[in-house]
Amino acid sequence: MQRFKSLPKSAQIGILFSLSAIPCWLLSYFLFSTFCDIFDIDFHTDFLLWLGPPFILISLGLIVSYFDLPRRWNIRPFVMTCIVVLSHGTWVLILGFFLPSELNGYFYIFLFALGLKFLDLGFDFRSTMIFTLCILTITSVCSWAFNHQIGPDDMMFFFFCAFYGSTSAFINEFNFRRIHGRKGLKQADSERAREV
Repeated sequence: MQRFKSLPKSAQIGILFSLSAIPCWLLSYFLFSTFCDIFDIDFHTDFLLWLGPPFILISLGLIVSYFDLPRRWNIRPFVMTCIVVLSHGTWVLILGFFLPSELNGYFYIFLFALGLKFLDLGFDFRSTMIFTLCILTITSVCSWAFNHQIGPDDMMFFFFCAFYGSTSAFINEFNFRRIHGRKGLKQADSERAREV
């Protein structure tokens, strides 16, 4: 605990953020099992698919955070957060294609909402929309790559993603302005412009 407190604040936040993925992955497995029960589908998946890659992603996140590599490499926390959430999200999307086709869209809805929760306070309108568009694009590309037939549940996911992503973007913009204030907003906008 003493060693943790001696780390830079950005490293501490990164470590806690990486560790928060553990309950999220357990929740996603529970969600998958619950959906199978609700839809009365007898489907079993290899638990290593739910354990191996997430463990690697979490471990990488802990190593990167512990050594405070984003600060050393001059990567903004905003960009690092996007990379981490999109890495986990991409694996969840790929994992979803191993699920029964009538379930994966509903599964994605819940996990998209969970992923967007990690972005509530630090993202503005544009950043939230970019994240949403990335998720929609990755899902579309994966659907095409895995030759996945788009069903009603998938259409529901695309609709939910667009609707919830846009409404969250407006709410995040409001919160971002409230937190950073008008003066901080101009500075944050100029920093974001330099990132792009």
